[in-house]
Amino acid sequence: MLPLLEELVNEAIKDRHWADIFTLLGTTYDPEVPFSIKDMIEINVMGAMEKIQSISANASKEFSLEKALEKMLADWEGVEFKCNSYKDTGTYVLGPTDDIQAILDDQIVKIQSMRASPFIKPFAERSSVWEDLMQTLQDLLDNWQTCQSTWQYLEPIFGSEDIMKQMPEEGQKFLAVDQIYRDMMAKALASPDALVIARDKEQLELLVEANAMLDQIQKGLAAYLEVSSHLAALTPSPNSP
Repeated sequence: MLPLLEELVNEAIKDRHWADIFTLLGTTYDPEVPFSIKDMIEINVMGAMEKIQSISANASKEFSLEKALEKMLADWEGVEFKCNSYKDTGTYVLGPTDDIQAILDDQIVKIQSMRASPFIKPFAERSSVWEDLMQTLQDLLDNWQTCQSTWQYLEPIFGSEDIMKQMPEEGQKFLAVDQIYRDMMAKALASPDALVIARDKEQLELLVEANAMLDQIQKGLAAYLEVSSHLAALTPSPNSP
């Protein structure tokens, strides 16, 4: 009886596995009706030991994946983005994200590997949602850092009234980006939890839009500086004969 007991007391065996076992034995499993080992022996459980061992082994593999998913969620507990005030701009910048990136790198690889497992089926939807969440957070972080870096470069430039007058179109685009960035930082400051931010796909879309506008602004600025440099080279010096 010991091999039988070893298989049937496996904590990984859930109702879906018991249903498979009872079907294998030619009867119906009812989770509301208790049963004993004696009951199972009477319906010839010993004659199906090999198949039951296979069900138990598969259950263990599924259980391992389930525990891994639970650990992934637990790894994010207390993980928050840090926001630091930035000069006299009245807003903030994202602090170091090395810890967040390390968790992301690890979990993206793990969830992709888990999704390829033949034992992920009971958690297919759950694992798919988690993979999407991790990828969203990675995309958001990449776009956030890109936006922040470019914003820090352009903010003092477009803080000049003269530049705003010389480049009104780019100036208006920068004001739009500036508002997106400030709103993002205000939300992150109020609710810095990494997973809360990861679930905000609308913010990711805004950051992608902001980065597209920043690219246009930088191209316009480069063209403006090139023309200004060319005109300066053509303008005679006051001391020229």
